[in-house]
Amino acid sequence: MAETHSKNGNVQAAIQHLESLLNIANQERNKPAQADAFLKLGLLYYQEKIIKKSVECLQKHFLLARGPEEDN
Repeated sequence: MAETHSKNGNVQAAIQHLESLLNIANQERNKPAQADAFLKLGLLYYQEKIIKKSVECLQKHFLLARGPEEDN
């Protein structure tokens, strides 16, 4: 649904849907869904020139996507 809103130019609605998805993913401890939501939010914030929030979301995405650090 967020992608549809974004493609139709309603970025604020897309952001709201992604934030809802992120809340659910956090409650479920679903790290892949969290990473995906952070990536999409980061890109939307960048598109809207909200750079600080974009960077924060993208950093969280990369941390989640990378997974846990392994000890060698």
